[in-house]
Amino acid sequence: MLRAPHAGEGEPYGLDDLEFDGSSVPDRLPSIVLVDTGWAPNFGSPRALNHPWLLPRAADELWSRGMRVLGVDTLSPDPTDDPTSAFPVHEVVLGRDGLIVENLRGLEHLPRT
Repeated sequence: MLRAPHAGEGEPYGLDDLEFDGSSVPDRLPSIVLVDTGWAPNFGSPRALNHPWLLPRAADELWSRGMRVLGVDTLSPDPTDDPTSAFPVHEVVLGRDGLIVENLRGLEHLPRT
């Protein structure tokens, strides 16, 4: 479980913004990586579309460290406030035969490690 405790509304977050048990992201990751931004309480509200989003270079680095499944507590790991925008994190993960799981709830209840 990775946490992005300072991810802001409509703002990108990168590798340096992610924490693993209060520390930086380790060099090796499990194949399934969940990211808790704290955004899930906004599901069903107008704010849901203006969620924090992962930088594509961070997704690429997570992949290089072993991630093959990315789970997020937002509508998407990419920005969704502009329907004409590209989905670069989807391209990074899905383009390498990985999986993305979106709209996760309750991540704050999972163990920190």
